[in-house]
Amino acid sequence: MWSVFGYQRAGMTTGEVDSSHLVMLAHPARVIGQIEEAVRATAH
Repeated sequence: MWSVFGYQRAGMTTGEVDSSHLVMLAHPARVIGQIEEAVRATAH
């Protein structure tokens, strides 16, 4: 959890997914959704 604290302290948006193993393999739709949300938030 220390890394999450550092990200939040730097003003970054973080999220958590309860997963027993590599989240990109276990929950690909959630990962894609987070990436798409980040792109929309930073698009000019």
